[in-house]
Amino acid sequence: MPSVLDAPYFHDEAAAYEKLEGIIWPNGPVCPHCGEGERVSRMQGKATRIGLLKCYACRKQFRVTVGTIFEGSHIPLHTWLQAVYLMVSSKKGVSSNQLHRTMGITLKSAWFMSHRIREAMRETHGKGTPKLGGPGGIIEADETYIGGKAANRAYGSIPPKQAVASLVERGEGSQLPRPERDCQQPLSDRCPPYPRGQPVYDRRHQRLLRDRPDL
Repeated sequence: MPSVLDAPYFHDEAAAYEKLEGIIWPNGPVCPHCGEGERVSRMQGKATRIGLLKCYACRKQFRVTVGTIFEGSHIPLHTWLQAVYLMVSSKKGVSSNQLHRTMGITLKSAWFMSHRIREAMRETHGKGTPKLGGPGGIIEADETYIGGKAANRAYGSIPPKQAVASLVERGEGSQLPRPERDCQQPLSDRCPPYPRGQPVYDRRHQRLLRDRPDL
């Protein structure tokens, strides 16, 4: 049985660009500078970079990597696609050292790629994103303290630990981690926003009651 990594876009640069273009531009190339989709053509020539296009509306050149985690990187795109596949298909995650050993790239490149890929996979809960909870939904709240142990320090003062509060919606897997500065307030007052009247429980399955406006 052939391996998934035997696909051409994992080994050939032109095939990698063709694959990425099919994902980002399913209806054809679109200029990332002005949004033009009609007056765009592919650049030709032996010295032309793979995947280079030109928009004749704004007269600018671009590739499909503009605006993505692949932009501004000297690492070949097919190598990026290998790293993306290894990281998203691994059940327990892949470290930078493992990418370095498996793919035969430098540790610096593996660290750079893994951080960009993790940033692209990060869930955002900012303006314009839906809130947690809803009719019939249940939210769980918890907090912890992150920091080193005093026994692990050979000298110097012990730095203060960072309190982190988070929300998890049952059945959805959505999480809202958030570092906290004021640890004296109740946990229910330090959690990220959720709708008025939404049931919220702590780790002991005790309901946190709070009357706060719907943010």
